Formats: sequence, C-alpha cells, structure tokens
Amino acid sequence: STAPPALTAAGLSVVSHPMSKGPELAAATEIAITFGGFKNIDLFSQGIYQVRLRATNERSKRSCLPFTFDEATASMPPPPSDGSYLPAHTLDDTSEFCTPAFRLRYCEQEVQMSTVVRLRTDLMVEAIQSVRAGRTADAPLGLSALEHAGAGDSQLVLEPVLLEVRLLHARSSTVLDATADAAKQSRAHFKPVAVQTLRLCVPVRGGSAFFPVTFDEWHFCYAPLLVHAAVVGSKLVSPPRPARTRAAVATASVAPAPMSPSKLVSRLWGSAASVRR
Repeated sequence: STAPPALTAAGLSVVSHPMSKGPELAAATEIAITFGGFKNIDLFSQGIYQVRLRATNERSKRSCLPFTFDEATASMPPPPSDGSYLPAHTLDDTSEFCTPAFRLRYCEQEVQMSTVVRLRTDLMVEAIQSVRAGRTADAPLGLSALEHAGAGDSQLVLEPVLLEVRLLHARSSTVLDATADAAKQSRAHFKPVAVQTLRLCVPVRGGSAFFPVTFDEWHFCYAPLLVHAAVVGSKLVSPPRPARTRAAVATASVAPAPMSPSKLVSRLWGSAASVRR
C-alpha cells in the first residue's frame, strides 16, 4: 500500500508487519556481532565445525538481515589447505550467517577467529504500564499514543532480539572447496549438533554486551561473542490491508508523525533507568 502524504513528507516508510493491526512505531536498529575465536573443551566428536547465527525479533518474528561481514585476515594465519576450510558466508534463504569452517582434533584446541557480521532490523516500540498504577499489560505503540509515549506511568521498551547460535558438524573425511559455492557446501555437509539462544535487549548499556557461549555438556566449548547494538532511526510499520476508502486515507494522512531517533533513544534510556530504580 502507498504511504499517507503526511508520512511521506516526514521521510518515513510503511512496511508490512505480521502482528500489527494498525500503523505502529518501530526503531530501525543495527547490530554488529564479533566472533572472537573458538576453544574445544570437551566436544563429543572430532571433525569439521562451523558456527551459525540467526537473529529474530522476539515478538514480531521478523528476521534480522545480515547485510555485511568482514574477516580480519591480516592478523590471522593462512587458512589450511587440507579441505577443511570454508570462508565466512550467509545463507540468504534462512537469513543466517556462517563463520569460517575449522577442523578440531583434540581437547583444549583453540581456533583463532576474528569475524564481524552486521545486521539490520526494525524493533517494535512498546508501551508498558507501571505496576504501581495497577496495570501490567504491554502492547505495541500505536499512532494515537505517539505524542504521549513515555509519559506518566507508561514506559517505552523495544522488543528483544533472540540470537540463535548453532554449532554444526561435518565428518572428518569431508573435503571442502574454499573456492566453490560456500553456501551450497554448508547445506550439504554440515548438521546441527547443539544450539544456544541468547536474548538481547536494546538499548544495550554502554552499547555493547558480551556473551560466553558454551553450548551443552556433550558439546562443551567456548565461543565468545561481542555484540554491539544501536538505534539509528524510527519508522511506522503496518500490515497489508484491503483498499481503503477516500475517508480512511484522509484520516491516516493527519496521523501524528513518530518521534525523532534522538528523542526515541533518550526516552528508551529514561524508561530503562526507571525500571532499574
């Protein structure tokens, strides 16, 4: 559907959201995740391993799309030539990021890794009523509440992001070709063996959060993640809807515009401070 004139003039885009019943405020957010290495403590099997990351908004179920990644190859040793190496890549059909593949042979083995992936997503802004006011319901922030959001007993929060970190394994006899299609080889050879789900709440205090991923007792290892997140804008999101009448379009055209990114961030921080107190 076409954005109402007032929203177009404000430089906003209206996108589809599966759970909303009307236009709602969303915070455009960028997330950067650094994979700082891998240590085998007591993995069940030898073989070739890979770590995959998929990020999903907790409430709206929208995938966080990886749009760029980088490997610090200058400070790393050259990749092995024994057929165990695949470069970092993405799986477009599942919005997953895959780290470089690596071979593990013994306990306490450490793998050097310095890979950064960046993701983008739109996080729904929600107004949560204070418990002191006798109300605990939370709901997406609609257009009618934009001007009063964060005031009184209402607190602004962003929906959390779920980071699904999976460990995948391929047989030791697998031969990989680093110059061929990495995504195709990942799907063909690697099988998931362990998963750990992390819950990221934005804004992050200090802008960064550290997660020491260890998976489970059968796949005990250490895979440190450093996560950076920042709100970079705001927009209105709404679901697809049937063709509207001229009166409905006129009503939508006078809807209040969402707050500026700086104002949104300041109110989010204010709400977080209020919750901590």
